[in-house]
Amino acid sequence: NLKLITTLNKGLKLAKGKYIARLDADDIAEKTRLQEQVDFMEANPKVGLSGTWYTAFGTKNSTVKNPAQNQDIRYMALYQCPIIHPSTIFRTSVIRDNNLSYNMDYPHAEDYELWCRFSEVSELANIPSVLLKYRLHETNISKLENPTQAANTIRIKTELFERVGVAVTTEELKLFERLNHHVVDFNASDLAQLGEFLTKLVLANNTSTYLEPAYLSQLLKRKWR
Repeated sequence: NLKLITTLNKGLKLAKGKYIARLDADDIAEKTRLQEQVDFMEANPKVGLSGTWYTAFGTKNSTVKNPAQNQDIRYMALYQCPIIHPSTIFRTSVIRDNNLSYNMDYPHAEDYELWCRFSEVSELANIPSVLLKYRLHETNISKLENPTQAANTIRIKTELFERVGVAVTTEELKLFERLNHHVVDFNASDLAQLGEFLTKLVLANNTSTYLEPAYLSQLLKRKWR
């Protein structure tokens, strides 16, 4: 038993196909998943990694529709993981050409961290179709290893904001996450701090262009309203 990250990296090295697809043992792929993803990747050569929408079942039932387009995915990565791991398909050439692998330093958030580095070398996408059934239960890693996962998720977000050009505090991360999860109970102090942070974010992005400046400016204006 090499544990998850080492095993994932071993799989990346051993894989010989044009594409590498992921699925966990306790989840269910829809019958057309691989065909639809291969067709999508063949039609979109700039995309090096794609995921899908999914239905969660078990302890809670819901359908999750993560953003489909590259810019929206890059934005979502600033506040949460934008692609669910067991739905992904990679272009093997992007993995090999850029020496990409899962980082051992980010246990239980290794997928999220890899997506952020993947986004530096190719476009990302989610196919807007439910092609995965994701099983929720009391022994999910996100439950058993929640403190480790939470700490590494904060590290990833902080590092991603540094790529944008923003030094972010834990409180600013919380405010930004609340904004994007449509929380509306901000007090005056929260709004003042959030407004300063969003202004700082727009100005930094104008230089770094992590996101298209016009895209980010218009998006944040809508969210602020």
